[in-house]
Amino acid sequence: MRDLKEFIKTRLREILPRQIATCGLRETCGKRILRLINIDFPPGQVLR
Repeated sequence: MRDLKEFIKTRLREILPRQIATCGLRETCGKRILRLINIDFPPGQVLR
């Protein structure tokens, strides 16, 4: 997981420059989030 976070913070931001990021996995036939990885989203913020 550390490698994924580092990839997003460096390589992916070269293409999609953003200040904060999360990475998630959700069901294809629903809205339920299966896994959410906080890259550098501010603590205490709500994701919708």
